[in-house]
Amino acid sequence: MTFTVALMLVLAVGATANASADQTVVSATIYPSSQGTVSHQSVGLATLEGCPAYDGSNPIYLYPPGQPDQLPATSWTLAAVLTCGLQIPLADVTSVQVLNPSQGFEAPLDNADLSDPTRYQDAQAPDALPAISVDGSENQTAYVRPFRGGSDDNARDAVTANGAPITLVVYVDGPPLTVQASAQTLSSTATATTAKLSATVLSTGGSPVPASALTWSWNFGDGATSAAATPEHTFVAGSYDVTVQVTDVGSGAGGTATIQFRTPASPAPGHQTQTGGNTPTKSKSPAGPDHGKHSHRPAGQSGATPSGSSAKGRSTPPPAGQTTTPARTGPTTTGPTSATSTTSSPTTPAPATTTSSAPSPATHTVAPRPVTHPRPHRTTPRRSPPPASPIGSLVTGRLISDVTPLPVGSSPLVHVTPTAAAAPPAVRQATRSASVSALGAALVVVVLLGLGAGRELRGRHWRTAPHGR
Repeated sequence: MTFTVALMLVLAVGATANASADQTVVSATIYPSSQGTVSHQSVGLATLEGCPAYDGSNPIYLYPPGQPDQLPATSWTLAAVLTCGLQIPLADVTSVQVLNPSQGFEAPLDNADLSDPTRYQDAQAPDALPAISVDGSENQTAYVRPFRGGSDDNARDAVTANGAPITLVVYVDGPPLTVQASAQTLSSTATATTAKLSATVLSTGGSPVPASALTWSWNFGDGATSAAATPEHTFVAGSYDVTVQVTDVGSGAGGTATIQFRTPASPAPGHQTQTGGNTPTKSKSPAGPDHGKHSHRPAGQSGATPSGSSAKGRSTPPPAGQTTTPARTGPTTTGPTSATSTTSSPTTPAPATTTSSAPSPATHTVAPRPVTHPRPHRTTPRRSPPPASPIGSLVTGRLISDVTPLPVGSSPLVHVTPTAAAAPPAVRQATRSASVSALGAALVVVVLLGLGAGRELRGRHWRTAPHGR
């Protein structure tokens, strides 16, 4: 019994070791340009264990925030994976792309990026190079590259795959095709968006490559794929990194593009297009299918300003105590009475001469002020109004707001008489009337006195008459 148990344990350990040795570490698509046919190859752990291990700076720091990434003993430079694992001479490699499942294809690394540590700018890891490692205890494969300096975000380029290989696209003896992908929104609701995907492809010389000469591989970022040149796909609400990989079998060339696609939050009023090129835009948000920077923003937002609002969308009510009234062509009675009594405020100077502040004489009707006493005429224009009296005059009319008082000389209702001019007719008439009234009173007094004197004289004559007899 003991022997049987021991044998079973040995077999189990051996099976585990074999499974670990057969683990696929890298899966690559190799575009040989005009030197051969496109191929798809993979490299297992058993092959890489016979290749030179990584011996550069360790750990490699990921920015931001500068977190160290300690590589295990089973790590190799990307150059070693290509030359030793895939048997591609490094001198033949033009560029390499790494597929990040959470955000699409990374920016290509050229030949010097694979072998020259001076292309990177991390003082903490001066000899670091792009590397691929295997963590056998957790069945993980990982890719990491050093920091380039400045605003570089190599933390976003780090890839960790659980139970899956690192995916590479290798261009040999020629640059990749130029691929410009786009997504056109066909219909949209609050929960889903249907889009049509397409791409234009240019050769290394800049000439268009017809879609019929290419094979297509679309990945919509939500688990769905398509091999059509212009597929249509419905996305539920969220953000997705859509990738496309094209292959020109005749020329042995290929290329990739990534679209960071975001579904509108509300129904779109019309077609919209989102585009993406060979070099993806790096996301600054946490990894995952619902994160990332996107070039599309939902349509349907109008720049029109609502009625009653300013250009910036803020309403502009009139000052406190004032009401904006539309222009009217005649007197208007509002409420129980049509007259308004206004009292001048001590803090608001009011000119002595009553003027209309309406823009046009035909716009508002102001009742004339009754003249109860003669008033001296002002012969010089007023430069600054005197302080208003505590009690103002009663004015019959309607209070007008939001108007600008006119200068005395500009009002069509006020006329200034020069100094040398004669007094107004109303004043002369009032003076003449006062003079006539005084003369009449004097004549009445004289007549009354005369009548009284005559009566007195007659009385005396009657009293002295008998004695005269």
